[in-house]
Amino acid sequence: MSRSSGQKLRQHCGVALIQVLLLSLIMSVLFVSIIASVKSDLADAAKIQQRSEALVAMHSMEAETLFALLTHDRVINAQSVLELPKSWNFWGDPLTSAAGKIHLYDTAGLFSLYSDAQMRFLLSQYMQDPDQVSQVAKQLSALAKPRAVIPAEMTSFIAVNPVPQIRYSSLQLIDELRFVPGIAQHTYDAIRPLITTYPLKSVNPAVMPAALMSMYVPEPTLSLILAQRAQGQLSSADFMTLSGLQFEDGFNAVPSNVLQIRFTATAIGVKLERDFVVILTPHETTPFSFWEYNKYSHAN
Repeated sequence: MSRSSGQKLRQHCGVALIQVLLLSLIMSVLFVSIIASVKSDLADAAKIQQRSEALVAMHSMEAETLFALLTHDRVINAQSVLELPKSWNFWGDPLTSAAGKIHLYDTAGLFSLYSDAQMRFLLSQYMQDPDQVSQVAKQLSALAKPRAVIPAEMTSFIAVNPVPQIRYSSLQLIDELRFVPGIAQHTYDAIRPLITTYPLKSVNPAVMPAALMSMYVPEPTLSLILAQRAQGQLSSADFMTLSGLQFEDGFNAVPSNVLQIRFTATAIGVKLERDFVVILTPHETTPFSFWEYNKYSHAN
């Protein structure tokens, strides 16, 4: 009896040991899972905090830029209490802020997405095949046509006379050019900083980005103009004299009150990008309004 009891006891002890080991394994897996979940939650919380800090920096840049634009003339002002007017430029050279970089473009120095002639000329600079340029330009022209006016049955709901047109239909964002057949990524990357969605009536070549101005002004005149402009010593009259361009060719020396602004803010691994087209009316009841407003964000 004692031998049988001893065998049973050893068997029970073995089963108990296996159960303890299984329970320990289960508990270990559970603890590991809990720790992994906590780490994941902490990482997500850190990302949210980082993105919030980047958003605060972005909003700060926006407010700082709009305030400076509404309170200062568009000439370099070394005596300004604000930093941005000390290095103003309106052709896209980066301005450095505590939160990131700012690019200001006078839309009068850009090509309009809705101008068939301007888009054809721009595409011809980056596409070798004239037939392809013509085909893509036709697609853009078809996509950029404005919609018809608001239907007559809807006019009773609108207090504006005459009835306005609905904004351009198919193409409303520059980024949508990536979906137009025939526009490769490298072409899109090249032309994106040179165009605007604001419909322009004239072009001011004196505030063109360097890449766009180079299509009209050859070297070494181009470098001379860019150097004088960077130093704030280039007037519109000087530009027209040096470049040899004529106002009769569709150019205008008048700056626009519409600016295209691009922001980039980086905070602890999070990069935010935002751009908008703003119409400045500092002497009106509403000092500014947005024509287009886009925002993008991603982690580095």
